Amino acid sequence: MPTAPIHILPFAAIDGMRDFFQATGERLHTPHLQALLPLLQPVRWLRGAAAGEWAEGDDGLAVHERAWVQAALTDSHAAEEAANANANANANANANAESPPALAALLAAQHGHGVQAGDGWAQVTPCHVHIATDSITLVDPALSPLPPEQLEALRHSLQTLWAEDGLSLHPGPAGSWLAQAPWLRGLALPSIDRVARQDVRLYTPALAHTRLLQRAQAEAQMLLHDHPVNDARAAQGLLPINALWFSGAGHAPADAAHAVARLERLHTHAALRAPALQGDFYGWAQEWQALDARVLAELLRQVQSGQPCELILAGPQHAVALAPARSGWLARLARRWQQWPPWRSGADPVTALLAQL
Repeated sequence: MPTAPIHILPFAAIDGMRDFFQATGERLHTPHLQALLPLLQPVRWLRGAAAGEWAEGDDGLAVHERAWVQAALTDSHAAEEAANANANANANANANAESPPALAALLAAQHGHGVQAGDGWAQVTPCHVHIATDSITLVDPALSPLPPEQLEALRHSLQTLWAEDGLSLHPGPAGSWLAQAPWLRGLALPSIDRVARQDVRLYTPALAHTRLLQRAQAEAQMLLHDHPVNDARAAQGLLPINALWFSGAGHAPADAAHAVARLERLHTHAALRAPALQGDFYGWAQEWQALDARVLAELLRQVQSGQPCELILAGPQHAVALAPARSGWLARLARRWQQWPPWRSGADPVTALLAQL
């Protein structure tokens, strides 16, 4: 089992970044990343989707979430898919082959919930959607998070409401829950990191064939309307919780429980998320500088001392995984990487790389 730590930086690049730098004359101050890049080579690229884009077969994840799932399933996903391909005409196997492995199932295993292969899971986040005449915009839930006691009060109310739909609701990562139901297995729904501050109607193709989900959400909206949690938020001048966003849905992979050990080596550094989603370019650049001084400085020391590690930089549409060259084809790939135009031309390799994301 691989043990090298993997560091994931979501929102390492953001839409409008290049225009911001050109208009202001600003640039990223990331000396440790600058020193790291010549010591690393790309080992894989991942493709995401542009804002508002939804294609057949989309798993709904932001590209950094896809990288997280892929790293968790390393050495196991191929075996699971082979098992599904060889299974007899089994309903569960067929369903699994047609649905993505659930990010939510991995989170459930990580949080100690019982996860069985083929189970349907989704992450559920209470949030506020702003409804205007020409748009329906999802407000980033992180801007006004629910305190733990209110989150638990809502979960208890919804668990009672949704029990007849075969849906159970479990505690999950901060600000969200983890839902389990057979009918969640076949759903692919866009994550909050893809839709925050956007018109959710852009993603309506993803919401087709979700009759049970739509019914559950309609029932929940009636419950939320006069729930004590919203009364308390109103008294504080906070936006009411008027929607529940389902994401990270799909089937539990065959060894979700064993993936927990692999998750321990994953480190997601989310400091760039808030300024990126708020369109705060100056704040984003400042957070990058802080990450460089803290995370990238330590990675540089590790690489220079010969320790194995991996760095994943994720932008709006693509992510690149970088690792130190070791031998064989990796060394050859590293030499090609050193011939990449930014190094040959003297251009800033950090900006050039981030522009590809």
